[in-house]
Amino acid sequence: MTIKVFAPDDIEWWAGESLEACLEEARMQAGDPDAYNDSSEHQELDDQSMQTLTFSTGLMIVPVCTFEEQLRQLIGEGTKFPCLFATTDY
Repeated sequence: MTIKVFAPDDIEWWAGESLEACLEEARMQAGDPDAYNDSSEHQELDDQSMQTLTFSTGLMIVPVCTFEEQLRQLIGEGTKFPCLFATTDY
């Protein structure tokens, strides 16, 4: 199983095996079957993005890490995918 990170819009990133699986989960959690329908915004993060985008919980005690490092941690913890990976909207 290969887990990738996808951006269905400009404020969220989802992790899962495929864009379709991530979109299905995102729509279910939003309670809106028509959410995320603008396919021009959908993208899979490439290796460079995974190594340069940073993940932060917003807590000072938790260090900032790259998206790649955070994804490896989630996989290691046995996280169930697809799932919301990160958001700028909080």
